[in-house]
Amino acid sequence: RGVEESLARLCAEEAIEDYDTGTHGRQTVLRRGLFHEVPPVLLVNVNRLGFCPERGIPVKLNARFSFPDTLDLSPFMTPPGAPADAPGRP
Repeated sequence: RGVEESLARLCAEEAIEDYDTGTHGRQTVLRRGLFHEVPPVLLVNVNRLGFCPERGIPVKLNARFSFPDTLDLSPFMTPPGAPADAPGRP
């Protein structure tokens, strides 16, 4: 598992069922968070803890997590020219 996979999961479309749109009633809608701007240096905090439901305690995760030397964030960005308040922007 790596940073690209984690970003893909973070920015994936999510269905929200029975959402009340107000004017069009209750519908299933899709939501997706994308980045509008990113800094030249991106700091990533890797959560190395999981939760053991059987014991009810946090446990350390020892799985390998890969980081590339350069990271292409274009798949996780709003389209060029999109306004800062565009739908899908976190």
